Amino acid sequence: MTLSGHQGSVNSIVYSPDGLLLASGSSDGTVRIWDARHRDEAIAPLRSSDGDVWSVAFAPDSTSLASGTEAGVVHIWKIIPDQSVSQRLLGHSGPVRSVVFSPIGSILASASDDQTTRLWRADSGQQISVLSGHTDSVWTVAFSPDGTVLATGSSDQTIRLWQAGGDEPAGEPLRGHMGSVSAVAFSPDGKKLASASHDRTFRLWEISARECITTLLDYRLESILSVQFSPDGQFVILGERSHFAGIDGAVVLWNLRDDAGTERSTIIGRVGADFNSVAFSTDGAYVASASSDSNIRIWDVGGNVLAPQPLHCHDDPVTSVVISPDSTFIVSGSTDHSIRIWDARTGEPRLSPLLDHTERVATVVLSSDGRFIASASSESGKVRLWDVQTGELTNELPDNQNWTRAIAFSPHMPWLAILDFKKVRFWDVATGQAATIGPFVHDGMSERIAFSPDGRLLALGQPRGGIFFLQMENGQPTLKPLKFDDFSLACITFSPDATHIVAAGYEMVIWNISTGKQTRLSKEDTGRTRTAVYSPDGRLIASDSDSHVCLWDAATGSLTSTLHGHRRPIRSIAFTPDGQSILSGAEDNTIRVWDLAAVPPPSSKCSNDLLTSLVSTSLKDGWVLGSSGELLLWVPDDYRAYLQIPGHTLVIGKHRVIINASGDLHRGESWTKCWRRGAISAKVQFM
Repeated sequence: MTLSGHQGSVNSIVYSPDGLLLASGSSDGTVRIWDARHRDEAIAPLRSSDGDVWSVAFAPDSTSLASGTEAGVVHIWKIIPDQSVSQRLLGHSGPVRSVVFSPIGSILASASDDQTTRLWRADSGQQISVLSGHTDSVWTVAFSPDGTVLATGSSDQTIRLWQAGGDEPAGEPLRGHMGSVSAVAFSPDGKKLASASHDRTFRLWEISARECITTLLDYRLESILSVQFSPDGQFVILGERSHFAGIDGAVVLWNLRDDAGTERSTIIGRVGADFNSVAFSTDGAYVASASSDSNIRIWDVGGNVLAPQPLHCHDDPVTSVVISPDSTFIVSGSTDHSIRIWDARTGEPRLSPLLDHTERVATVVLSSDGRFIASASSESGKVRLWDVQTGELTNELPDNQNWTRAIAFSPHMPWLAILDFKKVRFWDVATGQAATIGPFVHDGMSERIAFSPDGRLLALGQPRGGIFFLQMENGQPTLKPLKFDDFSLACITFSPDATHIVAAGYEMVIWNISTGKQTRLSKEDTGRTRTAVYSPDGRLIASDSDSHVCLWDAATGSLTSTLHGHRRPIRSIAFTPDGQSILSGAEDNTIRVWDLAAVPPPSSKCSNDLLTSLVSTSLKDGWVLGSSGELLLWVPDDYRAYLQIPGHTLVIGKHRVIINASGDLHRGESWTKCWRRGAISAKVQFM
């Protein structure tokens, strides 16, 4: 569930002790209070003139709320429907980063950039004491469950413990973090303290011994911004910020149980934003997260707490996909260094990931009998052969010092062609030795290869050169070269009858091989097309256009349909052998299978049947559009990456979200009739 309403980064979030409310503080200067059961705002937003809200905290009786602001003012709000009553506590000279009530609610603690933590009487707002000891901003403060100890974390990289009622630190600070301490939290039994830091680590401390007993370090992160124990103390939830561009922030569940084994962490969710704050619900079944994209998300973690399960999907972009000759399985390669084999009907993995590559997998191809997979890593030039049935690495071809540019299996012979800077080598898969034919030497400019369907010709594609043809029997040139000026040639593919060939890069061209006549396809975008393939009957060509699949009439070169679904650019496309479906792999880490029979012709009008209207739809600002551009259905942001609209037969990814059009759905002027409290218009299936 996603809660939207804030107009700025959501910096803090907390559940009320009775579990009925959820409070959030934002850089838009408001505190919002949500009904935790219905996900609606319980009262009007609480506003002040004191700038960004950095922290919020409920009192133990759930009837009042504290907030810390950019202006250094602490507010205590009485939660009264249709009213906002605030008491302003003045004293800090810098932004208040953290506020928390004592367990019995009599004291409120606030931590500030002014290097102090202040204690206030919660009922009167009177200042009790000022705790000074840190030498830099105090980012976080927490009470122990019995209220006798106070912990503070600071930009000075230390954690200090204070006896409640005392003005001096209790002993020496806890040291170990190499960056600002962004959050601290006590375990429910008060024996342990968890801390998160900008040094990319989470640490667990034994309070009585004052020593660190666990450290988690992840170099992929920039920092960990939030930490909280589950109500039973068996788990910790972390809100993380990514260090690398293009990698999303994450909500991570960390298992503290002795029986957790080596797989202790589970990623609950990712978004393209920083997770500033996370909070467990009182029953531990949900986690609320506050992020910099102005949204609040509710994650169902009950199943993960009980039994963390691995997600069956690639962890990084899918670079290459191919389907078996009998259409029973799909093979994919990814920049996560893995090759995976999937059941083409269910999307379930057939084997464990094939993990021998140490760099991104650029290409995977299948032998004509479906027995072997060949994979190449473009960085190192390594080419590996795998047994489809067992997943066993059967051969690693001799080191190629000239870097592999492309690989292809011969249609009828057990040969694998390997193109490098100087020549085309052939490997006999059956014998595990170099083939008796070749190698064929070329001029060093070729970057793509393709076999003709009858196996008699080998095409070499050269940027700013053209396409050249060699006879497989002797490696000698044949036919007239086809001139191609595109300097970024991405692929070349023969038509099934070997009379035509399509080349794609920044432009797409279809040639008649014998006459040299060309047909240029009019692309809607100016980007580079990575893949273009013929359908088995030769009537269609499928290509990528950023995150869409384009279908072209192979005879005329006209665009017939555009298939929407991926959220990021497509890297690879393949037809099923029967020509009835297309599969695509993309940078959104998913593989999609499309049913071509469900794609209506471009001239068809909007159908009265909602299911039919969704088949060739696009997604704009979250709205599923009909063929005439009308708004059909709004999809929550978290679901869009996993949406399997009609026309898709399968989505292989972290989750699958299926629109169920068989229920009480309406369209037209009476579309509001479908609304009812608690109604859901999408069925979510977890893989």
